Amino acid sequence: METGYDSSQYGNILDTDGSSPQGLTVRVLNTKLIDEYMVNHSRCRGSLRAWLADAEVAAWATPTEVKARYPKASILSENRVVFDITGNRYRLLCRIAYKSAIVIVQRIGTHAEYSKWIL
Repeated sequence: METGYDSSQYGNILDTDGSSPQGLTVRVLNTKLIDEYMVNHSRCRGSLRAWLADAEVAAWATPTEVKARYPKASILSENRVVFDITGNRYRLLCRIAYKSAIVIVQRIGTHAEYSKWIL
């Protein structure tokens, strides 16, 4: 069971280029999606909690900084990043607004579900 989000709920907070001010930690939005997913997918619960804790103290100003911390992450267009969760069994799609230091959780699914996503 993959889970997605409605982009309209966040208005116009997403930037498309540039970088965040130095040292500004990110805010993670739509964490409810992670909480809901963990209810039915206990196997990835620890990994998702660890990712969330790490992201909440991160100061990612560029995609390069995300990639330095998560070498297996896939950097996509429109400031989207796919994180491998639980040894690549699950995928977490986020959009990062680097200027405003905001990470929006967009989608979570198994690796098999990810293969069907149109990105």
